[in-house]
This record gives sequence, C-alpha cells and structure tokens, in this order.
Amino acid sequence: MRQHSKVLFEASKLKVDRAVKHTQELQSKIGEYIAPRPVVIVQEKRGDWWVQCIRVKEPIPKCWPTIIGDAIHNLRASLDLMACELVRMNDEDDKGALFPFAHSQDDLKNVMMNKRHMNRASSSVQAHILKLAPYKGELRALHDLDLTDKHRSLIPALTQVAESNIAFGLSDTNGNPIPISIPIKDGEPMTATSKPAIGPAESPIDISVVFPFGGPLGGVEVTAGLESLTKLVLGIFDSFEALGTAKLGRVPVT
Repeated sequence: MRQHSKVLFEASKLKVDRAVKHTQELQSKIGEYIAPRPVVIVQEKRGDWWVQCIRVKEPIPKCWPTIIGDAIHNLRASLDLMACELVRMNDEDDKGALFPFAHSQDDLKNVMMNKRHMNRASSSVQAHILKLAPYKGELRALHDLDLTDKHRSLIPALTQVAESNIAFGLSDTNGNPIPISIPIKDGEPMTATSKPAIGPAESPIDISVVFPFGGPLGGVEVTAGLESLTKLVLGIFDSFEALGTAKLGRVPVT
C-alpha cells in the first residue's frame, strides 16, 4: 500500500504560488502601463466635421497574454495534480486521471468516470466533485480560459472607467453613481460638431484592463479575475481537506 505525505496537495499549492507570482507581475506591469495615461480623447477633422474620438497612444504590451496564460494554466494544472493525488490516496493508479470538467450536470458523471478516471477516487471524493459543479460559473471559466490560451493568445481589452449618470440610471443604495466600463476602440468617435470644441488638445481618461469581451469572464478586470480564480482553487483544496483523510481514500497519512 502507498504511503501519503502529511502535507496534502503540496504540489498543487506550489502551482498556485506560481500563478500568484504571475498575477503580481501582471499587476505591476499594468500599473506601469496605466500611469502615463495612454488613452486620450482628442479632436480630429473628419470631412466637414470635428470629431471627438478615443486614441490609444500606447498599445497593450505583447507580453501580457503570455503572463495571463501562464497564471491560468498553473491554476488549472493545480486541479489536475490534486485529482491525481486523490486517486493515489485511494491506493489506485493515477495514470490518465484529471480533474473533470463538463458541459452540464448530466455530462459530468460520464466525464468523471470514463474520461478522467476519477472513479478510482473514493466515493466521498466523487460525491464532492459533483457538488463543486465544474460545468458552470468561475470553475468552468477557468477551464475554458485555459483551453482558449492553448489555441490563441488571451489578449486583454481596454475599457473606459466612468461614473454612471442619470442617463444610465445606475446608482447604489445611497444614490451614489456606480462606476461603469465602456469598451475602448482606437479611433472610435464619441461626438461630432461642425466647429472645433474649445478645450485641451487631448484629455486623458481612466482605463481598466479586462478579459476579452465575448469570452469567459469577459469584461472582468484581469488581475481581479485572476485573484478570484486563485481564491476559488484554494477554497477547493480546503474543501477536500475538510472531508478528512478517512474519506479521501484508503492510503494512510504518514
């Protein structure tokens, strides 16, 4: 019979530590990018009209998608390492074992049993995976983001951060305006007048860096999203540990 370390999911947690470092690196680089206010509103003559439009003076650095992808992959891989460990704890071969993701509740049992070999884990572990519902919400988003990164770069988007006003009708319970995010496209017109407006040549605007629109976590601020996914994964580790070693498998902890 196999022996198991006292430190549960140690390899998985090291992967998460690496993801945290990638997130911190990205946060620092985003701060450096935003500090000089790289997105501005300018006036441009277009035909007979003076158009106020958005200009992105500095493109998003090419290294960002790689950092985001590395953080996502480490979080996703940590769950596979945990799955293999749970199978070994049940004194079974972990070959081919992976943390199961599915498209629906009905699909999950088939994926877990036949495709990801988690039927080798204890019955308590299998039941807990079903409760985690890895076919929806942030957990499924983590898997989909990892799949996306394998086929194309996760290029983040820029949004304009602005306070909502009466026209939007958005306010909190105290009547204060709620910040809203508006997608930014270089050169996109905002207003047009027949005469040039009086004011500065360019006006910087506050921006945020978000996951690509139309995909998993689309429009969510990137570092906040990564931090939320990290918290989710660590919570999953804790939830399995809370089951107690007796329910995790047949292998004694030494």
